Amino acid sequence: QKSILKICNLKKHFPISRGMLKRKSLNRAVDDVSFTIRNEEMLGLVGESGCGKSTLAKLILRLMETTAGEIVSDCVDISKIKHFGKKSLTEIKEKLVKYKLSFGMKDVVNRVLNKKI
Repeated sequence: QKSILKICNLKKHFPISRGMLKRKSLNRAVDDVSFTIRNEEMLGLVGESGCGKSTLAKLILRLMETTAGEIVSDCVDISKIKHFGKKSLTEIKEKLVKYKLSFGMKDVVNRVLNKKI
């Protein structure tokens, strides 16, 4: 079956400065996540509060820049596309159409954006 979405070794790390000496460390919000969703499959993502579920969703929707890894939809690595940041929902939808993401992915993204989840 054709894969609709393939996530490979996805990472998002946030730098943290602590203490008076401002020691630098990393918060590994998403660290080496990989999975594939094929046509007619669903994926449920569960976990404890603060484990990175929402961050993963924002990375996939390109609302946030990745630290490393690939987000592949319709044979296009969309992780290389500039992240959308805090642009309006209309601009995000236009970008999705411009980069011709697979219908399944566009449909999912549009549903999420229309519900403003």
